[in-house]
Amino acid sequence: MTTAEYFRANLIVFVALCIGQVVFAIVVTLPGVSQSTSELHDIFQWLVPIGGIAEISLFKYLNRKRFASVSGNLQDKAGEYRAIMITTWASHEGATFFALITYMLTSEPVLLLYALLFFILMLPEAPLRSHFIRKLALTKEEQQIVNDDAAKLIR
Repeated sequence: MTTAEYFRANLIVFVALCIGQVVFAIVVTLPGVSQSTSELHDIFQWLVPIGGIAEISLFKYLNRKRFASVSGNLQDKAGEYRAIMITTWASHEGATFFALITYMLTSEPVLLLYALLFFILMLPEAPLRSHFIRKLALTKEEQQIVNDDAAKLIR
């Protein structure tokens, strides 16, 4: 797999996860889908932002440690990068879906804003070459391979 194919595959996964969140948000906001349960309003208004931010922060901390421990050749680093990024995207997606599901249960508009916030926080985690180089602290030789679209990244 060339570097161009590798980054295209990662981008496809990222975009698919983003589209899934947007489609689910559209479905949840359709008339008649959400229900109003007044007992849950107060609980979820606090639980969703605290839980979502805690989840995203925990995964950022754990992934920072995982990135620091990545070693080996460039092929191994590319595999680890993909695994770490998928778990990062999943944490953002989980927080977004939790906010959307709680909106379905309560019809509380602020929960849609939390879902939007968690979705927006996912966007800077897009799989870019610069992100790959920075997160993995690549050598100059590895950076040249990553910046060459035709270079074999994964065999």
